[in-house]
Amino acid sequence: MTNYVQCSDLPVEVQQMMKYKAATVEDAIAMHRQGHVTIVDNGVSWSVYRLGEYLGVVTWEGHKGTPRNVPCVPRKKYQDKVSQYRLLSVELVSESQLRDEGIELTMAQMLEQLVVDGPRLVLPTSVTFAPHSYQVLKKALIKANGKYQGSSFGFDSQATATDVLTRLMQGEDINIKKTLQYYPTTDPAGDRLLDGVKLNGKVVCEPSAGEGYIVRRALAAGAKEVLAVELYEPFHEPLRRAGGRIIGCNIFDVTPDDVANVDVVLMNPPFSGAQDVKHVEYVLSIVPDRVEVHAIMSGAVKDNTSRIYTGFRTLLDAFGIKPEDLPAGTFKDSGTQVKSCIVRIPSRRKATLAA
Repeated sequence: MTNYVQCSDLPVEVQQMMKYKAATVEDAIAMHRQGHVTIVDNGVSWSVYRLGEYLGVVTWEGHKGTPRNVPCVPRKKYQDKVSQYRLLSVELVSESQLRDEGIELTMAQMLEQLVVDGPRLVLPTSVTFAPHSYQVLKKALIKANGKYQGSSFGFDSQATATDVLTRLMQGEDINIKKTLQYYPTTDPAGDRLLDGVKLNGKVVCEPSAGEGYIVRRALAAGAKEVLAVELYEPFHEPLRRAGGRIIGCNIFDVTPDDVANVDVVLMNPPFSGAQDVKHVEYVLSIVPDRVEVHAIMSGAVKDNTSRIYTGFRTLLDAFGIKPEDLPAGTFKDSGTQVKSCIVRIPSRRKATLAA
């Protein structure tokens, strides 16, 4: 175990800074990093900051001025007080390395430096993470559905940002896309989905609305209203901001009465386990016969030989519908190379079958 200097081994002025709240420097730093005390209402955080000043430990200002300590020091300061640094187990790092090259830190150490500011997790401004370290952090935050915004990663709300930070600090591997099979509609896919679809003045339903891409596109194309369904509740707030009216969490709980006034369905359901087929078939069972359905679906719709897909192809054949292939890489920007297509099921389906 690392030996940390006892308060009694420090100069009198530093002992006074520590006051009675922490028996050792280790205790004080641990209390500060765990967020149990703040500069505003407790002497310990201020004492840790002043201790850092006394020993020359590099510090920087966190959110709203809260001091935070980095376990490294300028070379000259280290040489001046080498014995005390050794007791504190502080590594020697030059100022230029700290500023220009960045420092190698573990995931836990980097997460400690992030600050929740509204719906954002903000990166420190005066310390640079080494490129390899930063890429590990960035990948974890993006997998957790964080949106890179220059010096921060944005989430849908402060509660989500706080939850993500807490779960990552507890060692959880958060992968929203894998868990939810969530691959947002890309611009190329959206362009093809809306191609030739008349939405002006119509009511649209989006049964797997995600964060609202299709909602925004439909409203921009003149839709009167977009009814949205989304299973993942943290997406509800961005959906509302996009202009959607949320009518449920699970499409399989939506009733015919909920969608009685819908004119067009636009959808990009999850693909795994033939969920796309299940979603489309359920939608067809609840919307009025006059409703058009335009769905992005897995390429398996065209050639998979399992019963659910062959049954769905029989339905499409009865309508005279041929799936439209989407180009390879259409969903590359969403993190998947899965083959996909668009299926367009017309209105007045019963009349089509009768003919």
